[in-house]
Amino acid sequence: MRSHALSLPLALALAAPAAPTPVRMFAVGHKVRTADATTYQSLHDKMAALMDAGFPGRATLVQTGVDDVAGHLFPTDPGAPANALVVFPEDTGLVAALIGSRGAAARSQTTSTDAIASLFAPYGAQYAYYSGKYPGNRSFAFSSSPSPTPCTGASTRPSASWR
Repeated sequence: MRSHALSLPLALALAAPAAPTPVRMFAVGHKVRTADATTYQSLHDKMAALMDAGFPGRATLVQTGVDDVAGHLFPTDPGAPANALVVFPEDTGLVAALIGSRGAAARSQTTSTDAIASLFAPYGAQYAYYSGKYPGNRSFAFSSSPSPTPCTGASTRPSASWR
C-alpha cells in the first residue's frame, strides 16, 4: 500500500512540464432577444452571425458595429495562434431553454420571473431526472440534453429583451 502512496508523487516529480501553447480568447457578449430562441435554426443563425461577419443576414441578427470571431482566427489572421477559446455569458444557456414548443409560454411572458417560472412544467421531466440523479442538489435545472446545465442564477427584474 505504501508503494502506491509514493507512486503518484514520484510520477509527478519525474513528469516533464507541458509546453505552454498560445491561445486566443474571446468573450462574446450579445443582446438576448426572444426572436433568437424561437427555433433551433434561429438560435443557430444568431450564434453563427456572432461568430462570423460573413454569415448571410448578419445585419438582422447582430447589432451594427459588433466584431466577429472568425476574422481574428487563422488563416484570416496569419498572426493568430492555432488554438482559440470562445466563451459566452451564462444567460446564453437560458435562451436555449426558450426554444421550440417547450419555451413558447416563456417567450410570451413580460418579465423574466414569469418566463423562468413558466419553464418548470415543460422541463419537468429533465428537472426530475437531475433531482433524482443528484438528490439535495438544486443547481441543475432546465437541461434538455443528457448533460447537466448548471443554473447559476438569473436576474428577476423586468427586461426589455423579454418583451
